[in-house]
Amino acid sequence: MAHLGAEITAVDHSENQIQQAIALSEGRDNIRYLVCPAERTGLPDHVFDAVTALMCFWYFDPQVIVPEIRRLLRPGGIFVKIYMSWLQEDPIAKKSKALIKRLNPKWTAASPAIEDLKKHYFDDPILEKFDAALPFTRESWHGRILSNRGVLASMDGKALAEFEEKHRKFLQNCPEKFTVTHRVFITGYRM
Repeated sequence: MAHLGAEITAVDHSENQIQQAIALSEGRDNIRYLVCPAERTGLPDHVFDAVTALMCFWYFDPQVIVPEIRRLLRPGGIFVKIYMSWLQEDPIAKKSKALIKRLNPKWTAASPAIEDLKKHYFDDPILEKFDAALPFTRESWHGRILSNRGVLASMDGKALAEFEEKHRKFLQNCPEKFTVTHRVFITGYRM
């Protein structure tokens, strides 16, 4: 959206995440960054045409975040919730997932996101979905998998070290650049 000229206010409670976003958007003057919880932004009422949540909505308490989104949106504004997941039949994703599952058998994969897709806290949802072949390098795919809930967020040190070693070894047998097909779900709600 920033590339198309939108004025963006990006919010995250993690200073590290905001610093990464600033680095990735260097030279853009139409993005303002705030380190704060999305549930308590402190921003004025009814100032945004759109609020988006990418790959995160199921982490919020709906009793808190839903009123905040309503408060921030102008009349006629739109809330857009986006979720994407690699397709199970993609060969690289399939092997990465199998390794996660072997080292972290309690991992529930996409369960929270799938449940979130079924819940609607706003009226008249409009759902779009499509498949996209997203480009990766061995290193960027490894990073994508590390950020998975089943890896960095829930593996102990020993399992993580073993995962790192085995996943990097697996990736050495993959091309340096490849695509992994993801299914993208976009749910929009007009206020």
